[in-house]
Amino acid sequence: EIAALAGDLERMRAELIRRGKEIAVSAERHKAVLENAAEAVITLNEEGRIESFNVAAERIFGYAENEVLGTPFSRFFLAAEISRCIEPDGKPRPGAGLSLTALRRNGESLPVLLSIGAFRHGDDTLYTAMVQDISERVMFEEKLARLAYYDPLTGLPNRRLFHDRLGEALKRADRNERLAGLLFIDLDRFKNINDTLGHLVGDLLLQAAAQRLQEVVRKGDTVARMGGDEFTIVLDDMRHVDAATEVAQKIIHQFAAPFRLGEHEVFVSPSIG
Repeated sequence: EIAALAGDLERMRAELIRRGKEIAVSAERHKAVLENAAEAVITLNEEGRIESFNVAAERIFGYAENEVLGTPFSRFFLAAEISRCIEPDGKPRPGAGLSLTALRRNGESLPVLLSIGAFRHGDDTLYTAMVQDISERVMFEEKLARLAYYDPLTGLPNRRLFHDRLGEALKRADRNERLAGLLFIDLDRFKNINDTLGHLVGDLLLQAAAQRLQEVVRKGDTVARMGGDEFTIVLDDMRHVDAATEVAQKIIHQFAAPFRLGEHEVFVSPSIG
């Protein structure tokens, strides 16, 4: 019986060792997954202080793990946005898909997507914060917005944004009992320049003309390109009708000087209505 008992104990010991090794391997695998995750994975205690910080978190925020352990998670975000992810008492606020501005070690800011989940570990409540750098996505969205609302050649607002700006100016004029002005401009003999000197020179002329138009308006006014050689200017918050005439005269004066376009020098006058 003693021998049988000893055999059972040995088998139990072997089983415990085997299971211990499996648990260790599983723990190592779990750690490797966290360390190599594309998103930052940060473990927080109930006070919102950092308990673990994976490699992606080091890359995103610019800190090594040993530099941030025990420090508040709120250190990484703008003061105006902290309340969206941290309670007044410092506890993390669970939530998914929060768009925030994160602060890196070098002082740069970057847009991130934050999700915080809570879980129990023994008697403690811990939190997992997952942070994704979305700066490339934001840049792509901004590029799409520019394509939707701005002329790619001149960088001016396009026809779509022009209508929006005009509508806003008319509402302000009505609300403030002021006037809004609208000027239509096209370039005289532009087609001849395009046909004789080529479209590259024509494009350079449109860019230069756009620059000169922007130089004669106020900050709140809008210069837009409608297409071809047609431009518009929305004059906001005018006190009297003569203000539009004054801007038109400034435009004519601006276009009196020749345009130097590469090896060419051309004179172009504007027609304004």
